[in-house]
Amino acid sequence: MIPHVRLTLGPAELEAVAKVLKSGYLAPGLVGETLERGIARLSNQKSGVAVSSGTAALHVALLALGVKAGDEVIIPAYSCQALLNAVLYVGARPVVVDIDLSTFNIDPQEVQKNITKKTKAIIVPHMFGLMADIVAIKRFSIPIIEDCALSIGAKFKGQPAGSFGVVAIFSFYATKTITGGEGGMVVSSVEAIVDQARDVREYDKKKNFIIRYNYKLSDVNAAIALAQLKQLPSFVTKRQAIAKKYTKALAGTNFILPTVPVDYHHTFSRYIIRTPQAEQLRTYLKDHGVGTGRGVVLGIHELIKTKASLPKSKQALREAVSLPIYPTLTASEQQKIITLLINFKS
Repeated sequence: MIPHVRLTLGPAELEAVAKVLKSGYLAPGLVGETLERGIARLSNQKSGVAVSSGTAALHVALLALGVKAGDEVIIPAYSCQALLNAVLYVGARPVVVDIDLSTFNIDPQEVQKNITKKTKAIIVPHMFGLMADIVAIKRFSIPIIEDCALSIGAKFKGQPAGSFGVVAIFSFYATKTITGGEGGMVVSSVEAIVDQARDVREYDKKKNFIIRYNYKLSDVNAAIALAQLKQLPSFVTKRQAIAKKYTKALAGTNFILPTVPVDYHHTFSRYIIRTPQAEQLRTYLKDHGVGTGRGVVLGIHELIKTKASLPKSKQALREAVSLPIYPTLTASEQQKIITLLINFKS
C-alpha cells in the first residue's frame, strides 16, 4: 500500500533525539529556544514562542491579540477544525466565509463582505503549500493571524509565509511538511504579543493569577522539528519535483489540477486534484493500493450553524482528492499513481 502520508525520518532525527535523551533534560529548554529562533528567522519575524500544537498556537495567538467573548473572528469554511476550536476557546464568534476554489484559500472579497465593528481578527490559512492573497486581506486593516501549518516555506514575491500578519502560527504535527511528532509555534515582531504568548503558554512560577495553560513543547519534540527544519529546502524541492511530474502527466486528463499563480512559491504540502467522481476515485485508488486524503474532512459550516451559503467550500469538499506527495515517494510509486489516474474510468 502506498500511504497518503509517509514520514521522512532518518539519522539526523535519531541523532537529535539521542542527544536530548543523553542530556537528561527533556523539558522545554535550549533546543526549543533554538527552534524558536529558526522559525522566527524563516518567517522574517523577530521572535518565536514554541507551544505544544498548532491548535495551541492559534489559541495563544488569539489571546495575545486580546480577542475575547463578544468579538468576531473571520475564518474560512474550508479549513481545519483547529481554527474553530481556537476561536471558541476565547469565547469569540466564528464568522465563516467562502474560499477561492482555484486555490482553496480564503477569498478576500468574502472577507470584506463579512467585516463588522466586532471583527477583531482574521485567521488566514495558507492551504496545502500555496499562500492566500494576503496582500489584499491586509488592506482591510484588521489584525491577521497567518496559519502556516500547511505552508511552511511558501512565499509570495520572495516574502515568506508568516511574515505578512501581525502574528503567525506553525504546526509540527506528524503529517506536516516538517514534523516534531507534535508541536507548534507562534511568531511575531510585536514585543507585547510575544510576551503575552510566552506568559500564557505556561502557568507555573508566576507571581499573579490569570488563566494560563500547559502548552509547553518538550525538547524531544523540538529536537525532531529542528532536525527537520534544516532539511526543509530539500523536502520542498522534492515535493515540487513530484508535483511537476504529476501535473505534466495528468495534463490531458479530466482532473482539475493545482495551479501556481504568478509570483507564488508553492511548497506542495498536499497535491489536491478535483473531480466530480471523487468518491469513486478514492475507492478505485484504495482498491489498487494507493491511499488518498480529502484535503479537509469536514467544513466548518458542517460543525456549527451558519447562514452563509458557501458554494465553493461545499464544492471543494465534494471534489477534492489528495494524492500521496512526500520526499520518500519513490519514482516507481509515483508512476503507479500516475498510471492508475490516467486509466481511471468514471
